[in-house]
Amino acid sequence: MTKFFEKWSKKQKIWVGTTCAAGILLFGGVVLADSLSTKQAEAKVEQKASNQASYKKSLSKLVEESYAESTLEALSEKFDDKQSKKIKNALLDGKKEEKDKEIKENEAQLTYALNMYTVTSELDKAFESEGVVKEGASLNESKDLLETLKSDKVKFYEKEQKRVEEVTTQLALMEEAKKLTSDLFADNTKQAVKEDVSREAYTAAVAKVEALKQEKLKTDLLASLAVVDAKLAEKEQVAAVEAEKVAQETAAVEAAAQKEQAAQAQAQQAQSGNANNSANNGDSSSNTGYTDNNSSNSTPQNGGSPQENNNNEGIVEQPTSPQPTPPAGGGDTSWSNDNPNSGGTSNGGTGLPPGTEIGNTPW
Repeated sequence: MTKFFEKWSKKQKIWVGTTCAAGILLFGGVVLADSLSTKQAEAKVEQKASNQASYKKSLSKLVEESYAESTLEALSEKFDDKQSKKIKNALLDGKKEEKDKEIKENEAQLTYALNMYTVTSELDKAFESEGVVKEGASLNESKDLLETLKSDKVKFYEKEQKRVEEVTTQLALMEEAKKLTSDLFADNTKQAVKEDVSREAYTAAVAKVEALKQEKLKTDLLASLAVVDAKLAEKEQVAAVEAEKVAQETAAVEAAAQKEQAAQAQAQQAQSGNANNSANNGDSSSNTGYTDNNSSNSTPQNGGSPQENNNNEGIVEQPTSPQPTPPAGGGDTSWSNDNPNSGGTSNGGTGLPPGTEIGNTPW
């Protein structure tokens, strides 16, 4: 072997030596690199596991800090903007990590917490005091975010949904009250009242304004409505005067008509009375000329004169009943002819005129 290398030149010996050394170094490098790669991989795995554990721990801590109780239905009273920022940063960093079931659950709970905080904050800002919504308040995100929590945060949803409805109702009432008030005016200055404004429209606006819980807005709108009320009162006064004038004119016309009717009725009554009097006078005239059996030339009873008898002309005498005949051979002086009715006529006759026996009188 020695003799073999003796035949080589110095240059050949150097080249062979260099090649061998390089091979040895190359082999050693490969072995070393492989060893280092394995250690680095192991270190990387260990680091990843450590990071995951740390992330999981941090999430658990954030969940615990964010909620008021283990039911995870209400946020902690200490939850604020700072806590919200911590959660957002943690979730952002966690996007690089592998996630197991626990991590995914905690991430979901922290996402819920962020949404709950947004809803609560927006609703808190919508109220100027307990139960009183601010004028101009808005719910930009609350309604939609609250719907995402409906099934997972039931108690929170029910509580905040009531506040959402209250805000919505009051905002609608404010808008309606402002619109009804503005509609009564001819322009936005709220000084020139529309000519055709009605008391009914004014009353409707007042009812809406009175229902407002926002005292400042209510005061401002009522001041505007006072201008409308004054205008309506003025119009109503003019209308009342006109109505009174019309009523007086109508009453005068009716009184004149009644007076004329009364005069006509009186005239008709007078005509009717005259006709009745004429009829009565005609009846009296038809009985004129009838006398009793005593003529106007007969001697009146008790020494009366014929002229006195003539004064009774036209008056019908009632027939006298026939007197009984005195008994035969009577000596009773009570049947004296001194009695004008003792069976004779009023002129001293001794009996009834012929044909005037009982039952045959002309009366």
